[in-house]
Formats: sequence, C-alpha cells, structure tokens
Amino acid sequence: MVLRFDDLTKPFSDETSRIIDSEVQRIVSDCYQKCKQLLTEKSKEVELVAQELLKKEFITREDMIRLLGKRPFPETNDAFDKYLDGKPAFKNEQPENEKKDSAN
Repeated sequence: MVLRFDDLTKPFSDETSRIIDSEVQRIVSDCYQKCKQLLTEKSKEVELVAQELLKKEFITREDMIRLLGKRPFPETNDAFDKYLDGKPAFKNEQPENEKKDSAN
C-alpha cells in the first residue's frame, strides 16, 4: 500500500494551518536573528575557535576554556562532572542492551 500525502486529512482547519505556519516562521526568523547577532557580537571568539579547529580538527572542553575562559555562570551538573572525570555518573544504571539481555 502506498500512502500519499493528499490521502491524509489534517485534524485542523486551513486557517489554523496558516496560523501555525505563521508562528513557525516567526519563531525561526527570531532564532535566526538572535543567532546572527550572537555570531556578529562574538566574531573574535568564533575566529579563535575556528583557527583552533583548523589546527587540531577537534577540540576539548579544556581547549574551549583556554580559548574563551570559564563560563560566566556556575556549572552545577554533578553527572556531567563525574563523566568528565571518568567516573560512572549513573552507577546503578545498566546500558539498554544489558537490560534486554538480563530480562531474557
């Protein structure tokens, strides 16, 4: 069976569809403008990171801190810190494939 788009019915009116499209367009446009503004304001930082990437191909968190400095807000994610330190952040968690194996 082939499902074609024109066989589907929308659960809302054409007017609602236009409102949704308009709102999505507004959100995307706002996000685009904010992103463009940030890239312009932070062009020196973007250039530093770009040059580092050209040298190293990939960069680490430590590279980012060296290039840009520490974040201007506190980092309070214990699981992330444990992950960065190489410690098991979720010691009682089993990976999904192990959960399936133990259930059989």
